[in-house]
Amino acid sequence: MDREAPFAVRFLVTGTLQSWTNVAMPIPMDHTDVHDRAGFARYVVKLLAELDDPELAQKWENTDLRSFLEMMEAWASDSEKPVNSNPWRHAADVVRAGLIYE
Repeated sequence: MDREAPFAVRFLVTGTLQSWTNVAMPIPMDHTDVHDRAGFARYVVKLLAELDDPELAQKWENTDLRSFLEMMEAWASDSEKPVNSNPWRHAADVVRAGLIYE
């Protein structure tokens, strides 16, 4: 039985992800593109690729785990933005805040 490469590897090699139906899906380029579990997973893969690229990682304010988590908490405490009703989108919003919140 042939095993398929993990989706993160397929993304990095091909630039697209294949769903279980074998239909190419676009890679979300922003946290606002996350609507479900698969979109959240693609968003995290995109962030991992950014973190590995020194030029892209420069746009992040918080690249170490401590500052990332501290800023997630600070944003969650300080933000007056309404919580997104979609939990996957809300999770992506919180992750994004951890990356850029100062």
